[in-house]
Amino acid sequence: STQFPAGGGSALVSYRYLASDGSFTYLTPAGQEKTLANADLLSHSLFAKGSWSLGNAALPGVLTLSSQYFLSKSGDPGTVSSRKQNQDETVTIGYDQDLITPSNSLKLQSYIHNQEFTYDDPFNPNYSHNIAAGVHLQTSVGLADWNAATAGYEFAGDYFTGTSLGGREHRMTHSIFCQDAISVQMGSGSAVTRAQLVPAIRWDDFSDFGSRVSPKVGFMISSGSEGEMALRINYGRSFRAPAFNDLYWPYEVDVFSYQYNGSTYSDTSIMLGNAALHPETASSFDVGIALRQPSIVGLVADLTYFRNDLQDLIQWGVANRNIWSPVNVGRAITQGIESRLSVHPLDVLGISWSYTYLAARDRTEGPQFDDLLPYSPNHTNDLSIEFQAHTLFCRVEEMFRSRSMAGDGSWLPAYH
Repeated sequence: STQFPAGGGSALVSYRYLASDGSFTYLTPAGQEKTLANADLLSHSLFAKGSWSLGNAALPGVLTLSSQYFLSKSGDPGTVSSRKQNQDETVTIGYDQDLITPSNSLKLQSYIHNQEFTYDDPFNPNYSHNIAAGVHLQTSVGLADWNAATAGYEFAGDYFTGTSLGGREHRMTHSIFCQDAISVQMGSGSAVTRAQLVPAIRWDDFSDFGSRVSPKVGFMISSGSEGEMALRINYGRSFRAPAFNDLYWPYEVDVFSYQYNGSTYSDTSIMLGNAALHPETASSFDVGIALRQPSIVGLVADLTYFRNDLQDLIQWGVANRNIWSPVNVGRAITQGIESRLSVHPLDVLGISWSYTYLAARDRTEGPQFDDLLPYSPNHTNDLSIEFQAHTLFCRVEEMFRSRSMAGDGSWLPAYH
C-alpha cells in the first residue's frame, strides 16, 4: 500500500494477494492420516481512496471517493472437483460540508455494490448475483449551546437473481430519521455536573415488508471531574427485515463422510433459504456505569447490563432432517452483563480486557421453551496487549469462547 498527495488532497492505494494450496494433513476420528483435498485459495484485493478539500477556510468541504475490487477462486474441501468464485466491486462517493458554522453540517454519501458468486459443481451448480445501491443524506444543526439536532434520509435498493429463483427479486427501502441531543450543565459544586437526554425516531418503508417506526431514547448523567463517572440508560425498539441470504440462499448440497464405531458413513446436508420468513422485531434496554480516571494509569472501566426481547428472531438451524435453513423463533430473550477494563501503565504499553456473560433463551411456548439459542456462548473473554514506540507497533490478542449449542442441537466445544 502507498499514500501520497494528490491535487490539494491525498490518495491511498492498497493491493493484497493471498494464495494457499490448503493441502495439510489431519487425523480422522478413527486415527487415519489424510490430506485435505481441493482446498486451494487464490485471491486479489485492490483498494483505492482519494480525498480533496473544497469550499473555503471558513466553511470547508471534503469530497471523498473510494473503490474496492475483490476476486477469489477456491476449491470446496470435501468435494473432488467443485470450485467457487466470488467477485465484489464497490464504489462509494461522499461529500461533507460545513454550513454557516462548524456546528451545522451536511453529509451526502452514495454507493453501489456488485457481488457475483459462482459454484461450479457437476451435480449442483449455482450462481447468484446481487446489486446494492444507496444514498445517505444527513444534516446536523446546532439549535443552541444546549441543543443539537440531527436528521436525514436514506434510500437503499437491492436486486438479486440466481439459480434458486425463477426470476429477479428486489427490495426498495426508504428511511427517515431524526435525533435531538439536549444537554444541561449543572453548577460546579454539584456531584452531577452534566445531564443529557437523547430522543430519536426512525421510519423505514420496505417494498416487501411494509413500514415500521422505531423509537429510541437515551439518558446520561456524569461528573465533570478528571475522574469522570457516568451513568447511562437506553431503551428502544428496532426492526430487521430478513436479508436476501436468509430468503433466497441457493439450494446447495454438501456430501460428507464421517466415522462411527470404526465404520465410514456418508451423508448429505442441504442449505436453503426460507422465502416465508417474517421480519424480526425487538425491544432493547441497557443500563451501565463508566469510570474514567486518567491519573491512575489511564484507567477506563465500564459495566453494563443489557436485555433484548425479540419477536420472530431469525435463526439458522436444522429446520428438517439435514436441511440447514433459517427459521423464525417465536420469542427469544437475550440478557447479560458486559464489562471492560483498560489501563496504560506506561506511555508505550496498553492493556485491555473485556468479558461478557450472555444468557440467550428461546421463550416460545412449546416443548422448546427456555432452550438455549444456537451459537450463543455464555462466557466470552477478550484480552489485548499493545506496545507502541515511535514506528514500532506490536499487538497480542487472546480470545476465549465457552461451549455453545449448534443449530442441530449438538454442542460446540469451548475454544481459545
